[in-house]
Amino acid sequence: MPYLYDVFISYKRNSDAGLWVRNHLYPVLTQCLASEMPRDPQVWFDEDQDIGTNWPNNLKHVLLHSRVILCVWSPPYFRSAWCLAEWESMRAREQIFRHRGNTNPPVIYPVIFSDGEHFPQSAREIIGRTDLSAWGYPYLQFRNSLKYLAFHDAVRTVAIELAKRVSDVPPWEPGWPTLNPAALPEPMLQLPRL
Repeated sequence: MPYLYDVFISYKRNSDAGLWVRNHLYPVLTQCLASEMPRDPQVWFDEDQDIGTNWPNNLKHVLLHSRVILCVWSPPYFRSAWCLAEWESMRAREQIFRHRGNTNPPVIYPVIFSDGEHFPQSAREIIGRTDLSAWGYPYLQFRNSLKYLAFHDAVRTVAIELAKRVSDVPPWEPGWPTLNPAALPEPMLQLPRL
């Protein structure tokens, strides 16, 4: 099977970043990408899944058939087993490309929604992160502010870079790694003190 998606958006769903992706990043990015690509872009956003879809299997399938992952980084992203599995799956694919001599594989594109100082070392070492935290307003009212024009310009730059990466990705192969989320530790119960 070939690639089915150009961009897979990976983000922490139940967070301010999730609202921001839904309300601002996803709609602006898809419009800007359409202006930068020779065909209609295929951007996968998890809210496009049909009701009743087997969520874990579908995520693996979509990730396997996506050219590039756009990671929306915030501290909650790195506390999510699902987000880490998505990111680590694409890092494993990058390792395959590096092993084959591609020194700059174009498959991971991180944007910073918030913070950046408390990310794991492996994330902080990635060069080419795009900091969009100045426009990290999750609420719909942000669309009516003057800052939204600057946000749109910043996302247009992201779209230009993503369009180039999409065209530079090596051909699809079956069997690329898709990792399962690590099991989260059981929460410790606090027993009342008698």
